[in-house]
Amino acid sequence: MILPFFRVLIMVWTAFFALEVRAEWENKVRNVWEATREAGQEVLNDTTDVGKKAVDATGELKDKAVTRAREWMGQEPRDPDRERFDRVWEEALGKLDRALATHETWEQAPESSLLGADKNSVRQEFDELLDELLAILADPGINASITEINHHRQRITDLEESILRDKEARITAPVKHLVKTTQEDLDRNIKNTQTEILHLKRDINRKKEALQTRLQHIGITLSPEQLDVLLARIDSEDILQMAAVFDILKQITQQLMTLTRESGENLQAARRYYGMHMILLECVVQMQQHYIDHVERRYMAGIINITDETTQLTAETRQGMQNTQQPHHRTLYEKNLAAQLLTLKTARLYLQHLQAQRIKVEQARSRSLKDLDVAKNTYRTVRIGSQLVDLLQASQQGFDTLMGLQVPEIIPFENLEMHKKYEEISSRLAAQTP
Repeated sequence: MILPFFRVLIMVWTAFFALEVRAEWENKVRNVWEATREAGQEVLNDTTDVGKKAVDATGELKDKAVTRAREWMGQEPRDPDRERFDRVWEEALGKLDRALATHETWEQAPESSLLGADKNSVRQEFDELLDELLAILADPGINASITEINHHRQRITDLEESILRDKEARITAPVKHLVKTTQEDLDRNIKNTQTEILHLKRDINRKKEALQTRLQHIGITLSPEQLDVLLARIDSEDILQMAAVFDILKQITQQLMTLTRESGENLQAARRYYGMHMILLECVVQMQQHYIDHVERRYMAGIINITDETTQLTAETRQGMQNTQQPHHRTLYEKNLAAQLLTLKTARLYLQHLQAQRIKVEQARSRSLKDLDVAKNTYRTVRIGSQLVDLLQASQQGFDTLMGLQVPEIIPFENLEMHKKYEEISSRLAAQTP
């Protein structure tokens, strides 16, 4: 009886001690929050409610202990967006400093050099750093969602083919047999496969709903039908990642604005923060150029190959129709030709969509380059921190405009067959591109 009593006493004393330490920490957090809020910082708004709970006096020690226990046990999970920002901020800060230093080296480097670094070699290093930053800024959840949805769809296609094979095998399968697969075995396989397909389709719907919610958080509102159209595109991941990058850039710019304000008359610090912002604009331009390159060199080139192959095949099909004397063969040729013409129609529509999207991103990139030129000029001639805050504010608003310029016009397909053909072309393009 005594030993359990001492255990309880030790546990209570430990909890009270931890509570007091945590209370002191929370008081510091509250002070930091108040100072930040007074400076006009709004990035942490999502955590305001949690912060108030953490610093409110509850009066009774027992109530405090219960409240803290719930927080420690994770019953009030953190905002995923806030967690993503924290991760990106921690990983990007050092990389931004390194990229800024490399950018300054690049500006001072000679055009060519036999022994040391020249502009080309330093620029290559700088571009690699930008790619590393873009990887940090990307939202892994979007890639994972699209990959899982595509994997499920491919699995469904495989399972549907499996059902067809089982139905074909059932025609000649014995009713009963000790060794061979029977009709009852095949019926069971078909039923189990259909059940798995149903589960996969439900999971796809759940993942699409989650992705739809995620896109709303970053400023893209799509209906389920529009999301289906977007996911059928080969460039859907590129488009959504650009939107996600713009979203996190707005948050980072807000934080840089706060740090610039707080730096006061420390022009060196203010210049550093604005230099980081300049590097982020370099990332935007590089991201847009990557998309343009992908569309031109991979996606459009792949569709042109598909169009050429299908055009040649339709010519062969028409020739076969003319040469055949068998009505049955002619019927098959006609069905094949109809499918080939649908492929051609869809491929040409696909090409138009990609061309239109490339033009939109090219226009957005032109604006980004102008913003970058201003940022570079300002970085070199900056005088006071207040000017930087105004420019950061204008740039943050510009991210919304850029994202709006890059979101594609999403038009529903004419029919389900064209939707399926669109996805089929996307699968072929994905298989052709590295």
